[in-house]
Amino acid sequence: MTSLVIQQLSYQNIIREIGFSAQSGEMIGVIGPNGAGKSALLKCLCGVFAPVTGEASIDGASIFAMKSQYRARNIAYVAQNQTAIPEMKISDMIQLGRLPYGRDPRFLTAEDQEICQIATALCELHGYENRYYHQISGGEKSRVNLARALAVNAPILLADEPLTGLDVKYQIKIMEILRASAHNGKIVLAVIHDLALALRYCDRIIAIKDGTLRANLVPREIVSQKIADQLFDTEFYITEHPTYGYSVQF
Repeated sequence: MTSLVIQQLSYQNIIREIGFSAQSGEMIGVIGPNGAGKSALLKCLCGVFAPVTGEASIDGASIFAMKSQYRARNIAYVAQNQTAIPEMKISDMIQLGRLPYGRDPRFLTAEDQEICQIATALCELHGYENRYYHQISGGEKSRVNLARALAVNAPILLADEPLTGLDVKYQIKIMEILRASAHNGKIVLAVIHDLALALRYCDRIIAIKDGTLRANLVPREIVSQKIADQLFDTEFYITEHPTYGYSVQF
């Protein structure tokens, strides 16, 4: 069982005194308007940004005091704008997920290879292994980036807008992968702009506006308390279907 605790986390004037906790098995969606501080929150947690004040810990150990390699074993991160060597093969990209363990992609163990194969299959990338990163579409790149993060096999997965560039089929597929990862024991924290998908797939919703935490609620409470209306200054009409999830109109 992994526990993530965030206390009074602030970064410049972008996020201010944000605090919440998460446990293994939870998929948490982060919602809010553009510029609210959602991406900054994830970047603080994975070590890209150094917070000005506050603390974040995994099972009582400070994330900010961890050596970068150890932190990378515990927190896998899918960036919003992932950089990669264009001429790199897809299989090599996914195998980079094993780097935090000191693995040279040319000499992976059988266990490493199995983990990479599982990530490849989950993201439906079989047949892409020998293609090059610059040859595939933006949506396909999003799936490769997620597969690389899954190959880390870390207890915490951070995903910053993982649905960008994906068609409807793969938006649903990626949300199913993220939820399954959580329900198999990971903590998943994902920035999601599609409110209907966030409400349908997430166990809990973190709402951020103007750098501050506005709500930390289960989806039904987000709907009943009209949190989306407050976040986006727009009147939403949200209904729940027992089979197909939430319908969002505005």
